[in-house]
Amino acid sequence: MTRKTIITSLAAIIFATSIPVAAMANPAFHGRYGYNCQAPASCPAMTQLTDEQKAQFDKLHEEHYAAVAPLRDSLMEKRMTLNALSRNPNTTPAELRQLSADITKLRTQIRTVNDEFVAKMEKAGLPCPQFRHHDGYGYGHRGQGMGQGRGYNR
Repeated sequence: MTRKTIITSLAAIIFATSIPVAAMANPAFHGRYGYNCQAPASCPAMTQLTDEQKAQFDKLHEEHYAAVAPLRDSLMEKRMTLNALSRNPNTTPAELRQLSADITKLRTQIRTVNDEFVAKMEKAGLPCPQFRHHDGYGYGHRGQGMGQGRGYNR
């Protein structure tokens, strides 16, 4: 190999490896498909809240998480069971319909809890009740979740 070939190959390799590094260094990059795109700090009005409002804001979010977490866990359990049973040839359609109905009920409960949370935020006069929490489930978005219409509470 000549010196020119080695230098050209080395330059091409350096250029090719620098593209992903540059993409990850972009401060506006929020992950693939926009997941984890907003957190409470991304609400512009958060910096203007008093300490009392911030404490109330945190309290409401903790209460909401405590109300939604068991529902989300149950929803994931039902989904996994449905996925497992749907591939089983011995499963009856009635079992699958029952699991689907249970999943629908859980989704409705999650939407209700989210709506109650948004109402509490608005009643308290706190900003940005519609922001999406960093761990993926949306508040006040009728179950649309994070980016591309995806989320835990679809």
